[in-house]
Order: sequence, then C-alpha cells, then structure tokens
Amino acid sequence: MIVSEVATRVKRQFGDESGVQVTDEDIMRWISDAQREIGQAQELIEATSTGSSTYQTETYDLPVDIINLRAVYFEGKQLRKLSMQEYDIWVREYLDGVAYPFYGTPEVFCVWANQLRMYPVPDASGREIIVYFTEFPTDVITVADQLSLPIKWHNRIVEYCLQQAYELDENFDAAMMKGGQMSQSLGQMAEDASWTEHTSYPMITIQPDDA
Repeated sequence: MIVSEVATRVKRQFGDESGVQVTDEDIMRWISDAQREIGQAQELIEATSTGSSTYQTETYDLPVDIINLRAVYFEGKQLRKLSMQEYDIWVREYLDGVAYPFYGTPEVFCVWANQLRMYPVPDASGREIIVYFTEFPTDVITVADQLSLPIKWHNRIVEYCLQQAYELDENFDAAMMKGGQMSQSLGQMAEDASWTEHTSYPMITIQPDDA
C-alpha cells in the first residue's frame, strides 16, 4: 500500500474525502508515527551494517535508527554480548595485571551511547565487522511513498490515522474506540506471531520480516 491509498481510506471513513479538515500532510505525519510505534514494538525491520576495524580502536558508531542490536560478528566469529557493567568486569578479569589496553581479536562487545565497544581492542585495520540489528521504519514524505511495514500491518496504520483524525475533530469517543480497536488488533497479532531467535544470519541486506 502507498500513502495515497491510506489517505483515501482515512478520508473516506472519516467523512472528509475532499481533505478540508484532514490533509495529506496530516496523514503522512500520522503514518510515520504509526510505523515507528509499531516497528519499535514489534521489531519488524531487520538490517545489516558491514564495516571494518581500525587499528587499536575500541569504539565504533552504530546506525542512528537502531532499535535493538541482535548480533555482532568479527571476521566471521560471533562476539558475546555483555552489559556495560559486565563488559567492564570482563575487561578487568581479562587483563589480570596486564597493562590496559590489550590488543588482539575481539571476543565480547557492549553498547553504550549508540556506540559499539569491543574487547580485546582490534590489533589491525581492515578486519570485517558485521552488525545485525532491527531498525525504525523509514518516514514517508510523499503520497507516492510505499509503507515500510509488511502488508499485514497496513490496516493497523489506517486505524492509527483514524484515531488521530477523530482526536483532531475532538470526537474523543470515536478516537477512544478506534484506539481500542487498534490495541486489540496489535495484541492479537503479537500473540499469534511466532518469533524465532537466530544465531546466524545468511542475508546481509535489509530484509523486512514478512513472516
């Protein structure tokens, strides 16, 4: 579905097909909000970022729209994910009297302030780092844009837009009803979905989860 199709449905159900009260700009903003809320809650958009190590550099920037970092591979080997506190403890135990920092092949990582930290610190440049993560959907900016989420979520986006339209019209009963309908639908879809954790990822391009 594209933005214009959502706009047509919303305006028709709301009773404003001419777009006097509810504009395309309103609907595009609501679509982007709906996609970000659903995408964050359900982690629907999977992505991969490939980079390389820098000599004696421990910290690397992560993509700005990341929701959840799923896995990090260094030269084809999956690193163990630690919390910041666990990472600091692990480093102290790893050093055990050795002067900081210690250079070599990373074994663990943690995330802090949207940055990836790996230890031991890479001892060479140009070694492959692959990061697997979920990210926020892309905001829509024109009526010809495609929705980022899989098609089974499109009706939920329409419901979200209708809820916002009713609130704009100060029809709070209708807004509450539409919001309840959307919440119930999302809850049922989340309950029905079966999520399988993967320890390896054969694809290294952005792949929406249409399962």
